[in-house]
Amino acid sequence: MEDNMFFSSGKYLLIPTKKNPKFALAVSSFLIAKNSFNLFNPFSLRAKILKKIAFFFFVNLNLLSNKLFFFRNNDKSSFIYFLEKKLDCKLISSIYYSPTKDKVVMQLQNHNAEIIGYLKYPISEEGVSHIINEKSAIEILSDQNIVKNYIISDVFNEVPFLLLKNVEGNIGNP
Repeated sequence: MEDNMFFSSGKYLLIPTKKNPKFALAVSSFLIAKNSFNLFNPFSLRAKILKKIAFFFFVNLNLLSNKLFFFRNNDKSSFIYFLEKKLDCKLISSIYYSPTKDKVVMQLQNHNAEIIGYLKYPISEEGVSHIINEKSAIEILSDQNIVKNYIISDVFNEVPFLLLKNVEGNIGNP
């Protein structure tokens, strides 16, 4: 798996560090950044404070934040091109690297800064089995109108992935 596989073109904020990012948030415009920060949904107090500080500096002091935080400019990956053909629209991705190192979750937005959905791409054998199980569970539950069905279930580079619809709401305490 190539390092840049999940990136669309544009500017990214890497949190917490450049060498060990857990999040790569697309920040090419204010609306895109605002949606991207929704992907960063921390539970710990320290991470919640980091999120507020990062967003404050990005919004209010964009020049200063270039010195405090790690940014990366990227070209569009072949995976993003593949998804754009499937969905017939230009995409902007923000990326969450799972701490269990079994999958990557991508928030996909269109160029109008509307969240299309969340894509889960496994990066280990365990992740593949989790995606297959999740797909089966969603199919069963959507047949019973309990959850919405996925947008796309497909394969890229012989690896299955799942694109889920954006669901509005708030996550409570775990």
